[in-house]
Amino acid sequence: GYHNNNNFSRYRRVTINQVGRGMGAPSQYHQQARRPRGVKTNRKAIDFCAPVIQHLRKRIFQRDARDRRKPLPVPESKIETEPIFAYHNPAQAFCTRYIHTSINKQRSPMHCCVWTPEGRRLITASQNGKITLWNGKEFNFDHVEEEAHPEPIRAMAWSPDDAWLVTTDDAGNIKYWNNTMTNVKEFQGHQEAIRDVTFAPTSRKFATCSDDRSICVWDFEECKKEHVLKGHGWDVKSVHWHPTKGLLASGSKDSKLKLWDPRAGKQVANIHAHNNTITTVRWNPNGQWLLTGSRDHHLKIFDIRNLQSFRTFLGHKKEVTCVAWHKSEEEVFVSGGFDGSVNFWLVDQPNPQATISRAHDASVWGVDWHPL
Repeated sequence: GYHNNNNFSRYRRVTINQVGRGMGAPSQYHQQARRPRGVKTNRKAIDFCAPVIQHLRKRIFQRDARDRRKPLPVPESKIETEPIFAYHNPAQAFCTRYIHTSINKQRSPMHCCVWTPEGRRLITASQNGKITLWNGKEFNFDHVEEEAHPEPIRAMAWSPDDAWLVTTDDAGNIKYWNNTMTNVKEFQGHQEAIRDVTFAPTSRKFATCSDDRSICVWDFEECKKEHVLKGHGWDVKSVHWHPTKGLLASGSKDSKLKLWDPRAGKQVANIHAHNNTITTVRWNPNGQWLLTGSRDHHLKIFDIRNLQSFRTFLGHKKEVTCVAWHKSEEEVFVSGGFDGSVNFWLVDQPNPQATISRAHDASVWGVDWHPL
């Protein structure tokens, strides 16, 4: 009996040394036991088509919103998810649950992000001048342009005809990219950092704004500067072209919102919109509303017909860094904050309808809705 106990104690010592080295640190043997060779791990994926198919199947038997079932806060209701346009209250479709984090090979702040027109890939631009393409379903690394820009990339935008992508950087450079992410043109646009870029509805013109206090209107094919719009007293942080008309809106560090005629190169209106820097301006797809975000923690919507603000949104604890209107629901938009928060809003509600307080560990510099 004594001999057996001694062998058992030696066996215990060997097992403990193998499984845990140094206060329970996992050994190579332990790691192999948890993940056998040849066994693939399941990666979470997003299926954009399933909600649409679910909606098409259900609407055959539904008269109107009275027959639609409200989503329940239980795991089983995930298979009943429908697109945002299927709900009477769009706030029921806001997604706030954490799913996945994708990290670039070289960690660097990402200043902007856009979906490809078909929605299969997400494009991000970083501080080190690289453009990264991510798989839109599994969000794994797909492709990277190592030398996209020599300086940090600040803005990028697709043309309305979905044929060209324009990117800008801190050195004032402008680059054209086609659908295969091939650089076809590069030229100097400003002497200082270009903060935003926007296309005209016809895709033949585009505009850029810069820290040199100016806004430039360009001919896309000839890469020729047509007008230089000057009137802001400080850095111009954002510019956006009206979705259907020849009208530009710009926001600056001087806290002023200005409207411009890009054909004549003249100022149309000057509005003192906020008490601090206007960081972003975006037209609603309906062409009647103009959304602004500022460092005073507020968002405002202006009506183009009377140039008055009819709604002020409070919910950010720090400055608003970016906003984006939903592509199909005109009363829905999202905003990102300097503290890493993301808020979902409805136009008729002054408070956020959904909030992700710690969406990111640092500032959110870009948001974009999926095309679907």
